[in-house]
Amino acid sequence: MNEEINYLRTLLVEKERVIEKLETHHEQMRRHHEAEQRILLTAWYNLVIKSTKNLIESDLKQNCHNSPEKLNNFLSCYNTENNLSFLTRQRNIHLKPPTDLTSLVMATK
Repeated sequence: MNEEINYLRTLLVEKERVIEKLETHHEQMRRHHEAEQRILLTAWYNLVIKSTKNLIESDLKQNCHNSPEKLNNFLSCYNTENNLSFLTRQRNIHLKPPTDLTSLVMATK
């Protein structure tokens, strides 16, 4: 009777070890899968951004082909804008005082 209990306990301990190993393996596979999903999402995002940029640039070049001055103006503004950091561009956009509300502010004073 005592031997059977010991045998069953060892089986139970062995099963618990197997379960722990499987849980660890499952967690590692889940993390690996999430990392792969992030990599794929980033790759798709970069591909879309690159193709959109190329499409916009080609459209602008076609539209400005007849007028070199327009193209030069666009390229100078485009290059200046690209030399700024992302945060600087966001600050320029969001911290600029709204022009359409100036009269409203003046009227309330």
